[in-house]
Amino acid sequence: MVQKKVQPTAVIYARQSSGQEDVSASVQQQLRNCKQLCASKGLSVLDCFYDNNTSGRTYPAGAEDIAAVDQGFQDWFSQQKSMKKFRSGLGEAIAMFSKIDYLVLDDLTRLYRPSEGSFLETHIGRLLTSNNVKILLVKGGEIDLGQFSDRISTNVLSTVNDNQLRIQKEKSMCAKRALVDSGIFLNPGKVFALRNLPGKQVEVDPEKANVVKYIYDMISRREIYQRIICNCQEKFGALFPTGKFYSSNFYHIAAQPLYCGYMRNSAGLIIKNRQMEGKEIITYKQWKEVQDVMKEGKKSPRHAKIRRLPFSRLIECGSCGSRLVCGVDRNHCYYYCNHGVNIRHNPNCKDSRVAITVANEESARSHYTGLKAAVTPLLLLAQYHMLELSDLRKSDAKKMDQYQVDLDRYQSIEANMLQEVEEGNISFSEMSKLLANTKEKKKKLNLKIVEITENTKSANKAMEDAKRYFCSFEELISSKIDDALYEELLRQTINKIIMYQDKINVITHNYGSFELPRYMAPNRRHFPKFTWKRFGPETDLRKCKYEITYHYKTEKNTTLIVDFKMLKIYKAPECQ
Repeated sequence: MVQKKVQPTAVIYARQSSGQEDVSASVQQQLRNCKQLCASKGLSVLDCFYDNNTSGRTYPAGAEDIAAVDQGFQDWFSQQKSMKKFRSGLGEAIAMFSKIDYLVLDDLTRLYRPSEGSFLETHIGRLLTSNNVKILLVKGGEIDLGQFSDRISTNVLSTVNDNQLRIQKEKSMCAKRALVDSGIFLNPGKVFALRNLPGKQVEVDPEKANVVKYIYDMISRREIYQRIICNCQEKFGALFPTGKFYSSNFYHIAAQPLYCGYMRNSAGLIIKNRQMEGKEIITYKQWKEVQDVMKEGKKSPRHAKIRRLPFSRLIECGSCGSRLVCGVDRNHCYYYCNHGVNIRHNPNCKDSRVAITVANEESARSHYTGLKAAVTPLLLLAQYHMLELSDLRKSDAKKMDQYQVDLDRYQSIEANMLQEVEEGNISFSEMSKLLANTKEKKKKLNLKIVEITENTKSANKAMEDAKRYFCSFEELISSKIDDALYEELLRQTINKIIMYQDKINVITHNYGSFELPRYMAPNRRHFPKFTWKRFGPETDLRKCKYEITYHYKTEKNTTLIVDFKMLKIYKAPECQ
């Protein structure tokens, strides 16, 4: 009697990662490949198992205790964003090892990709050999880990696969890095108001571009952030996927250099973007201005509810150095040293109190005024500084060649390092260490080149944009300019005001500092009114010079306080 031959049994296992770890056929394709192999080998398939979006470095379900003491695995997992530690599909396949002869895989990497120092491979290998289960690969043939030669070849294959994966990842990173460094934004379609076109091209949505322009215009005018956000919700909310305009939308749009035709390269440096050339929504000058405003951290719900507070964060207490905070008394704003008076209990800090406006200050009989009117003549310095900057463009352009030579040298060094990485001679971490000392120098050079290039290219347009600053002196002192423009000019002029009982120390951004006495009267520490003279034509600010005279009842003679060349400030007796 002939004994009937027993058909060998098998289970099929497939796995696909999230796409970041490796590239492989889909789970469905892997299963089809394995079933065809089983049919050709005459194997009886008992079941099929799979894991989607799972790393090959994870343990099978049921091995939690072993994974907990595997330091190599734990070190790897601590650096991952995914929270998936175990593979349920592989755990179910292992549960059937006692009933099968073969574990069928598309290739060995579907089973594991062991981390350095991990004993995942050893654990799975022990389960296979103890159950006398062989591995059958669509791409690789049959492996019996019970045989010494097969164990050696499998270990070598795992090491080679892991090393190849590392090289592929580094090459892929090199390719992306090179693309970004050439001025190509990898996915501009994720940026609001932009759409992807074939061939890595970009299209601007004109309706959404109006949102971008509105936000940048409002920030440039130093409008309250919360007010901008509310207005955007009301005006443009329907243009956003959820119908809601969130604060995160506001900050992402405000920080995006792509709107002015620039982007950040792999080192974080600002470079020209090739896709947005000729499609810019705003100018580089406006983008840079908005970044400066954002650094000030100008966001105050209380500020929005009460009124515009142009002096916030500009005034410090002369006694303790704390920033003065705002209060309201009889509908007039004033600043006082809350920290010194209420926390440090310093009696001298109460003398730092200052009124921004005072009652009847416009009256002809009044000899004093508030801080806002008193510092108005200084706003001329911001206008003069803008003229100086336009003149500096010519001299800066002469430095451009040397800046470019230095930057090209650093970029050449970086390109050579990238070539070494692509050839496998050094790793990214080694390259980063070698380039660390040149990164900051390159960043500063790049910013200088970008600003000179952009200012030179758009000099005419920049002057057109700046015309709103060049209001006449009469408009400045008569408070006919709007509050937003006053604040903008104020912050461009003054870096800090240190408040004392009898004087203030005004520290400007570009012209040094000077002391201005306060107007001392019974129970009052305000500021004197002033008179002014102009020398030169009003229509040409470059040829104009001004003299400002503050009048005090205690002064006997006219004395020069400070000479800014284009602006001289005096103190003198009160006008009779």
